[in-house]
Order: sequence, then C-alpha cells, then structure tokens
Amino acid sequence: MKRRREKKKILVVCTGNTCRSPLAEVIIADHLSKGALNGSFTVLSGGISAQNKEPASEHAIQTASEIGLSLAKHASKKVNQSLLDKSDLILCMTSAHKFYLLHNFEALQGKCFTLAECTASRDVSDPYGQDIDAYRGIAAHVQKLMPSLANFLTKFFHLA
Repeated sequence: MKRRREKKKILVVCTGNTCRSPLAEVIIADHLSKGALNGSFTVLSGGISAQNKEPASEHAIQTASEIGLSLAKHASKKVNQSLLDKSDLILCMTSAHKFYLLHNFEALQGKCFTLAECTASRDVSDPYGQDIDAYRGIAAHVQKLMPSLANFLTKFFHLA
C-alpha cells in the first residue's frame, strides 16, 4: 500500500491581503495543481496588517478573472503565530514583509523567504490604489516566476 504524502502548506504574505498575496495565492495554486507537483501543496495567503474577512480588491478580482482564476470567495487573514506555525513555507512579497515576520514571530528561520529569493527575481510591488494595469503587471510578474518557483519547491521539499 502506497502511503499518501501530506500536502505541504505554503503561505503567501503581503500587507493587507487584498491585492498581491491573494493574486499570488491563486496563481501559485493553479500552477502547482498541474504537472508533477499536482496534489503536493495547499496555498494560502495572509497579511501582516490585514483586517480579517475583507474581500479581495476589485482590481485583484478582475485580474484573476481575466486569467481564468477566481478570488470571489477570498477573505483576508491577518498573519498570526498559529497560521505561521501551520505553514511549511512562507513566501513574502517583499523583503520588508520578511524582515517584519522574522523579527516579530518565533521559529521562522529557514522557512520564510521572499518570492524574489526563491526565483532570482525582484520584490512584488504593491498595486494598492493603482489602476487595473498595475494588477495585471503583478499577475504577469508572478506567472512568469512559476517555473523557477516550482524548481525551488522541488529542491526545498526534496520532491525530486
């Protein structure tokens, strides 16, 4: 009998959990649901300054819809120790988010990275208050990183 491998939990973190991290969450989850890593991960998102149960921003919802994904049921979550403890990997949108988490929560060393660190890229800028094109730019940026992120995950979780 083959033993079923428990899904690894990835937490994507930004500031308010209504723009960047929800978009990144659905893009990453969609990408990881296909191919060799299918069924290996659960992807969630949260914000260091989030208000709980806020919907995704209108532009984030529209951008996700344009690429065939949905944020209709998104409800923001404030990052707390319990959420961080349940996560196997934490992907921060910026180095400032990572710095905040590492200095305000326990036992994150070795599992908290910026998306940029994992993909040899740049931080994911905040589109809050900008037009729809800024959100489309964020989505395109995150989508472009998916092959590099999949490689990182394979190595990080020893899935090869």
